[in-house]
Amino acid sequence: VGQGVLLASLFAHTLSSTSRAPLERAGMRFPVLRARQRLHHHSSHLRRPFHGLHAQRRHPNESPGLRMRGGRRRERGGDRKGIMCYATESSDAGKDVYTLKGEHTEEEVVKKSRFIAFATPLTSPDEFDDFLASVRDDTASHNCWAWKVGTDYRFSDDGEPGGTAGRPILQAIEYSGLDGVGVVVTRFFGGIKLGAGGLCRAYGGAAATCLRQAQRVKVVPMVELRVSCAADLIGIIYRTLSAYQGVRTDYCEDGSVVISARLPSADASSMVEQIRGATQARATTEVTDAQATTADVAT
Repeated sequence: VGQGVLLASLFAHTLSSTSRAPLERAGMRFPVLRARQRLHHHSSHLRRPFHGLHAQRRHPNESPGLRMRGGRRRERGGDRKGIMCYATESSDAGKDVYTLKGEHTEEEVVKKSRFIAFATPLTSPDEFDDFLASVRDDTASHNCWAWKVGTDYRFSDDGEPGGTAGRPILQAIEYSGLDGVGVVVTRFFGGIKLGAGGLCRAYGGAAATCLRQAQRVKVVPMVELRVSCAADLIGIIYRTLSAYQGVRTDYCEDGSVVISARLPSADASSMVEQIRGATQARATTEVTDAQATTADVAT
């Protein structure tokens, strides 16, 4: 009996040692390590970006554009011009870009505090200073703002706790998919403190509502087409460019003419080929960048 027990125990030991090898290679020998791996996997989901707004919820009327990017990193400074934000990349690069058709205003009341949001389209950052001066109310508790033009943007908390006003407004702009936009949110304190989270939701929500209700237009990249040719080709060039407005002619001292027109950049290549064929390559063309324009779209 003793020998049988000994043989059985040796057999069980051999079996367990052979079956344990693949488990060790799979990392299953160390339960503590597996627990740490699970903890790391789940904790990665807890590192959410700054959520003054809900990043996963998108209004059906909002155009895809720059995704909202949170800022765990915050630059501090006392500059009245606000804090310069770092640029974020978008997975929707190359798609249509939209901006506001005109100025728009919305008002919300949160726990007796009034939040008045003013939004405006911008073609350059310099335009925002004049807009801020026109809507700023010195009798209000705070005039917080943010703007975004291309890859440049800036925001200001105007005395509110850091990161609770300007950044949520900026995120509302990014989340809306708009570009070339400035937003000012003026707060009249109602006597009840909202806390950091409440301020983020109030400022971001007021800005988001204002941008969602405003009419928007599609930004059309434009180029300037310059055609140099002899005077006898003016009629041919004008007929070729008849679909575009703002065609102008400059006469040179040597008798030649330069005809210029602004047209969408998507039409530039085909128009150059049409002019070359219509003039039998007797005209020279030059395409240069021009300021973008806007076209009405359904909102």
